[in-house]
Amino acid sequence: MNTALVILTGGQSSRMGSDKARLPFGDTCLLEYLSEKFSKVFPSVYLSVRKASDYDDLKLDIPMIEDIIPGCGPLSGIYSTLSKAKEDRFLFISVDTPFADPLAARKMASLSADHPLALVRRKNDKTESLFAVYEKNCLAVIEQCFADQNYALKHLYDLCPPFLVAENELFAEEGHFFSDSDIYHCFFNMNTRQDYYYALRRLGKMQQTHNDIPVLSFVARSGTGKTTYIEKLIPLLKNEGIRLALLKHDAHGFEMDKPGKDSHRFTRAGADHVILTSRQKTAAIIQHEDTVPLGDLLQKISNADLIITEGYKHETQKKIELLRKGYQETPVSDREHLIALVADFKINADLPVFDLNDPAAILPFLLDYMRNY
Repeated sequence: MNTALVILTGGQSSRMGSDKARLPFGDTCLLEYLSEKFSKVFPSVYLSVRKASDYDDLKLDIPMIEDIIPGCGPLSGIYSTLSKAKEDRFLFISVDTPFADPLAARKMASLSADHPLALVRRKNDKTESLFAVYEKNCLAVIEQCFADQNYALKHLYDLCPPFLVAENELFAEEGHFFSDSDIYHCFFNMNTRQDYYYALRRLGKMQQTHNDIPVLSFVARSGTGKTTYIEKLIPLLKNEGIRLALLKHDAHGFEMDKPGKDSHRFTRAGADHVILTSRQKTAAIIQHEDTVPLGDLLQKISNADLIITEGYKHETQKKIELLRKGYQETPVSDREHLIALVADFKINADLPVFDLNDPAAILPFLLDYMRNY
C-alpha cells in the first residue's frame, strides 16, 4: 500500500514570532525546502494548511489540504488529510523539522505497513508523535476525540494504542549510513528563534562540504598502478597551491589501531568512535557494520579544493580510468561518468588520453576540471 507524505504547517508559531513555513532556509523557504526534499522519495506529498490562500504567493506545485476544523493543533491537519486525500495511508511530519530524513520516513512507512497508527520509539523510550503513520480507518477514533473535545494526541493514543517502531530499526536503511547526529537531527524541531539560528548554522555547514568541492575518482583493475600514479600526482597538485583530500576504498579491509595501543584498547572495549589527535594530525576510527556510502564520506570533508578518490568505480562521480598494456586494455567504467583515460600504450578513444608514465601531462586537464566543476 502506497503511503503519502504530509507536511503539517497549521501551527501558530507563537514562540517563533512568525510563520515557520515561510522562514528563509537555504535558497528558498522552509516549506519549499522540505517539499522538494521529500518529493524525491514519496510519489505523493501534501501540505496541511489552515488556509490555502495563505501560500498563494509561493506558487507551490503541491496540493494543499485546508483544515476542516481549525484550531485543534496537529489533530486538525491529520483529520482533514484523512478526510480529503485519496490515499489510504499517510506519514505526517511537521514543517519545523528541517532535517527530517526522507529515507528514514520511507523506512517508517514500510515497517508500519500492517498497522493503522504507528509512532517512532526513541532509545530513551519516548515517542515521536509527528513522525507518524495514520490510515484512514483512524477517522472514527479522531472523530471521537472531537466529540470529547480533547484534541491532545495522547488522548487519541489512549483510544487507539499505536504500533511503535524502534529507532534502531528505522535508521537501518540498506546502503545508507546514519550517524548519531543524523538520527538526533531527524527529530529536531524549531520552536524558537534560537532553534532556527542553530538550524541555519547546521545547514551552512552541510552546504560547505563536498557539494562545492570538485570530486574525481581514479579507477582501474587492482594492480594497474592507481596508488603509484596518485602518489606522483599529489606533489604536482600541491605545487599549484591546491588543498587536497584523498579518499581510498580498501575492498580487503584494513587495521590502523594496532594491538596494545590505546586506540585498539578503546575499540576492543566497545567504543564506537575513537579519535586520536596531536599537534600535527588527527585520526578518527569509526566502527560500522557495513560499507559507508561514498556520499556520506564526502559530506565529512571540508576545507579542500579537490577530492580525489581511489576506487568507487560503481559510483556516479566523474572518473579517470587507468589502463595497462597486456593487463587491462579495455575501459570498464560507465561512459556517462568517464572523462579521461590514462594508459601506457596508444589507444584510440573519443576521450582525452594521458601517459601513465608521465603524471605531469594530466595536470592542466585537472586544473581545468576544477575551474569548470
